[in-house]
Amino acid sequence: MPANLLELIQTLEAQRTQHAQASSAIAATLEQLSGMLGALVGGQRATNSVAAPSRAPRSAAATAPAAKSDTGTKGRRKRKTFATTGQESVLAFVRAKNNPTSAEIRKHWESEGRGGSAHDILSILVGAKKIKREPLKGQPGSRYKIT
Repeated sequence: MPANLLELIQTLEAQRTQHAQASSAIAATLEQLSGMLGALVGGQRATNSVAAPSRAPRSAAATAPAAKSDTGTKGRRKRKTFATTGQESVLAFVRAKNNPTSAEIRKHWESEGRGGSAHDILSILVGAKKIKREPLKGQPGSRYKIT
């Protein structure tokens, strides 16, 4: 019986090796197809390629981070910091401009290089009763004044 058990273990190990080789061959083929399809569709490689997991140990080259490519992806933006807060900036602009419209405030906001929308800050300031909103008649937008 131990001889049969030893043969069975050897057979299973041989099959496992064959399956691992077949799995890595399938993964390589899928990677090639993914690259070709990405090139055909829009010049970018598909990012969700399906690759079979490999049981073989990884080499240092396989675990090294990939080099960045110039395929048009921008990545995550960093949060900017400014000398004044958004609320302080809008309040100062409303004081200096004397009843500016929401379009003027938006242009000022963008000219400072701030992200997002000035409308969020305007809502906060109106809710805190630091500025007053007066709708423009016959057109979209509002005028704002210090209260």
